[in-house]
Amino acid sequence: MDSAPDSSDAPTLESLPPELIAAIGAHVKLPWLGRFACCCAAVAGAVRHAEEAWAAVWASLTGGVAPAPLGARAAVRSLLTLDQAHWRSLPGSSGEAPDWRQHGCVLTCSGGTRLILFGGRDGRRFFCDTWACDLASGAWVRVAAHSDARCPSPRCFNSDSGGGRVLRSGEEEWAVLHGGLCAPGYRDSQTWLLGPLSHPPKEWSWLPA
Repeated sequence: MDSAPDSSDAPTLESLPPELIAAIGAHVKLPWLGRFACCCAAVAGAVRHAEEAWAAVWASLTGGVAPAPLGARAAVRSLLTLDQAHWRSLPGSSGEAPDWRQHGCVLTCSGGTRLILFGGRDGRRFFCDTWACDLASGAWVRVAAHSDARCPSPRCFNSDSGGGRVLRSGEEEWAVLHGGLCAPGYRDSQTWLLGPLSHPPKEWSWLPA
């Protein structure tokens, strides 16, 4: 009778060549890559030194390139931990600007050089206006502002009432908005699309569920 194979002779992750570990890591989704690294020192080492992987994380978070002095890994860490974060004033603008508000939906686009603001409330009323801000000049421009343009109804966005993000396809970017608090106790479930954001968009598009 043949004896059972010795488990100590079985191949392990640690015995795999770095090229194969890199190939495995390239097919693992980012949220699972850290867990994979926890059970394999070789993977952990590859992740620590894989600047390209951290650059991809930074790009997915900001849509831009990590600052050269920091490097992608340090930049992601500083972003997620707010390390080295600081406020600065934008240049003043003599043009129109949005009214004071809170709980609006704010998105970054164009590699982090522009902001898109929608909705919010000031304590008395809910807003449904959309604005774009050039962070270099501090100038605000109202977009999708035509009288006949479709747009989401007035709403704000608390932590439990929807929100938005920027979707990217090639060189184009689109703002996607979902849900929101339209009135005390009433939460909307609609989804709206605005874009492309490379030029001032004219109106929102409603995406039926």
